[in-house]
Amino acid sequence: MHTYGAGQYGIEGYPSTTPVNILKIEFLTEQQLRARMPSYRSGLPDDTLLCFVQCSGSFTVTGPPGVKPMAASYAMEVFDAHTGNGMMYGAGPAPKQ
Repeated sequence: MHTYGAGQYGIEGYPSTTPVNILKIEFLTEQQLRARMPSYRSGLPDDTLLCFVQCSGSFTVTGPPGVKPMAASYAMEVFDAHTGNGMMYGAGPAPKQ
């Protein structure tokens, strides 16, 4: 999660007009995360440990010029659990549990 300045919130790539709440933090393997989010592919081995952070807020998702911004109440970030490197972020509907 990031603070973009006084009173501005969000996660990587998605500003939020309200404070961001952490819904859940889980440590999952690459394989376990792919079972929940079939489109996720980092290219790392199946047993790589990841940190999956799910958040709620009032996120704004923007696209290329000419595409209308979309509002989302759910966002997530995936980190390598050993290095802390960001692997992926997204916003939209929550994945299946």
